[in-house]
Amino acid sequence: MSLRSGIFGIGYALLTLPVAHATVYHCVSGGQQVYTDIPCTPESQPAQLPRINRADPATDSGGLARQFDHDAAHAHKRRDHDNAAWLETYQAKKARDAAIRKGLVEGRVVEGMTPTDVERVLGVPASTLGSKAAPRRWSYRNGRARKTVAFKNGRVSSIRESGSSRR
Repeated sequence: MSLRSGIFGIGYALLTLPVAHATVYHCVSGGQQVYTDIPCTPESQPAQLPRINRADPATDSGGLARQFDHDAAHAHKRRDHDNAAWLETYQAKKARDAAIRKGLVEGRVVEGMTPTDVERVLGVPASTLGSKAAPRRWSYRNGRARKTVAFKNGRVSSIRESGSSRR
């Protein structure tokens, strides 16, 4: 038995106990309102209190328990979904970061690199399209070989190579 079902079971058991009915008297003593089970004066009348609602197990038929279990299962399913989505995002970011580190070590540009990473690998571009703050395309030339690095949202989105440095 889990802690949750144990606590709920105790609460449900308390709801099924017969309600003790006691007479309550409302008195004023020393300028203060007092509620007591003993009449304050021989003329004291019982106080008119509102009826307290309670679950009646004869008519409830476990509806509270079913609703609790349904809500708990729904919350558990939602938490599992959110955890799976977070884990997928985390693993994708971790794989991208590993690919970027490997590209930096090997001296090659890979998707996901920042403009700073590209400058570390290839140096300053021969020409640029866009601004330093928001680059869109950098071009590099080495003889007849040409490399174009495109950026989207501050990260390398594509790398295109053309031509050849061989004769």
